[in-house]
Amino acid sequence: MSRISPPFVDITFPAGNTYTTGEARLNIIARVQNIRTRDGVFVTLNGINISFDFEPGSGRIGAIISLSEGTNSLVVTVRRDQFTCCNSQK
Repeated sequence: MSRISPPFVDITFPAGNTYTTGEARLNIIARVQNIRTRDGVFVTLNGINISFDFEPGSGRIGAIISLSEGTNSLVVTVRRDQFTCCNSQK
């Protein structure tokens, strides 16, 4: 029986749990592991699904997001089989 590796996601930019900017748009970058297709990747900004680029070979996720005034919540979720992993940024 083969072992299934759980997915993993890391938001690399912006780094840290909180990020402050005066810009209206922000380029975000994340890396995922153990995900082969974008079907298992979900990116939301303030609870709304957003479009993103996904490079399956490197696991890189990228998007340019438009920020609302105040606190914004970015969540990247990856799912593979019975495993789910997510990482969030405010």
